[in-house]
Amino acid sequence: MAKDMLEAVFAAEEECKNRENDAKTKASNQKEQAKADAKRIIKEAEQKAYAKAEADFEQAKLDGKDMLGKAKQQAEMQCAVIADTADRNRTKVIDNVVKMILN
Repeated sequence: MAKDMLEAVFAAEEECKNRENDAKTKASNQKEQAKADAKRIIKEAEQKAYAKAEADFEQAKLDGKDMLGKAKQQAEMQCAVIADTADRNRTKVIDNVVKMILN
């Protein structure tokens, strides 16, 4: 009977060691899988961030071109008004200068 109990104790210890080794192996595998998952997630996040940055940059370029076009139109309109005003006042200015010189 003592021999049976001793064998049962040894068997239980062996089973415990096997479970411990299995748990260590499983934990190590899970750790490696977690590292691989983290790397994959980080890479995907970087790719998404890069794509968003590229899209934002392209949108900013389009917005800049649009703003430049509007500013150009506004400047052209202002130049036209100034040129028109100058054309209308040119004869008056010349007449006034001629009168000043002759008087």
